[in-house]
Amino acid sequence: MFKVEFYIIDAFEIYHFLPIYKAILYHNELEANFVIEPPSTNTAGPWVNYHDATNILESIKISYSTVSNTNAKIAITTQSVDHILHYKNLKVRLMYGVGLTRDYFSYRKEASHGFDGLLVNGNYKVTQLKKFISKNRIKTVGYPKHDIFFHNKMCINNILADYKLDNNKKNVIYFPTWDSDSAIKKFYEELVKLKQDYNILVKPHHCTARGLAVNKEDLENLKDIATTILNEHISLSEFCTIADLIIVDAKSGALTEAIYLNYQIPIIALSPRSNLAKHFYKEAFLVAPILNSPIKLLATIKNMLTNDKYKYNRKKYSNMFYKSSRGNDSQKAISVIKELLTYTQISQHKPRNLFRKAIKLKIEYIINNIKYQVRKTLLHK
Repeated sequence: MFKVEFYIIDAFEIYHFLPIYKAILYHNELEANFVIEPPSTNTAGPWVNYHDATNILESIKISYSTVSNTNAKIAITTQSVDHILHYKNLKVRLMYGVGLTRDYFSYRKEASHGFDGLLVNGNYKVTQLKKFISKNRIKTVGYPKHDIFFHNKMCINNILADYKLDNNKKNVIYFPTWDSDSAIKKFYEELVKLKQDYNILVKPHHCTARGLAVNKEDLENLKDIATTILNEHISLSEFCTIADLIIVDAKSGALTEAIYLNYQIPIIALSPRSNLAKHFYKEAFLVAPILNSPIKLLATIKNMLTNDKYKYNRKKYSNMFYKSSRGNDSQKAISVIKELLTYTQISQHKPRNLFRKAIKLKIEYIINNIKYQVRKTLLHK
């Protein structure tokens, strides 16, 4: 039986791999395994989310390895191919989410270069990526992560009870991003005001929640903004069930993911960018208002709750972003994986020098932390 290994860099990836892993076990046509190597050997070095990942795998009773089996027939990552070059055979990337910024990582050459196959969400990504890799190696699988959502709709009343929300207020859910496109700081004062009239649930980006060196202060600001801070690893699907309105940082893949889960929910996108037209693809402006002026937020929320003119476009573009069976995408992914097993390997194999890699990543980590401290000092002057 051919072996598939899911190589983990960050804990959030577990929930992208898990439905495919379970479907493989159920159909018993392939052998599957999770791999989470510690920082000393992981290809992400000190950036690996090792403790969260192992805790999650153990809590959901999923066995895993802490050492790669480099002879596995297929290695799968959500990241660049650099993380799985130590595997000898086929290398595949499982894409997550669809972004609408022109500099979105998934649309760059390094996001697809070196892979034997790409598992993508829909035709939108196929169009973006076919210039970098042969089109027959780009396979559309929808979004397996949400299979369980479409099979088993959540009970709204149970969710509301779990979070002790005020039933007299509408629920606004905010999905921020974490890097230079985070709108938390720019919109902070207006976002804080929302708690007077709405239940504000915030699901931080996993990198924000980890307090990475690039933007530690965002998490503190989110505590002021939120009625409730959600666990960063929980699926968006649960909260799209109870949302009356969604606010999302425009760069985030959560913009299109929320549309895919429930296109009927009004969405507002935020950005710190001054030149929006230069930074975003045209589709972004067709599915949601994109704001870079904080003073417009409150009025836009009231307008979207009473006069949502974007609903038709959200439905239309959802099917372009995510070509999905809405419940059986894991089986589609397995079919594609089995097809890729018949393909000639084009990816390279580079045995890793663990000592050199560890030193390089440690230096990179230290430099990024210094940059953060310098920036923080300048901001508070």
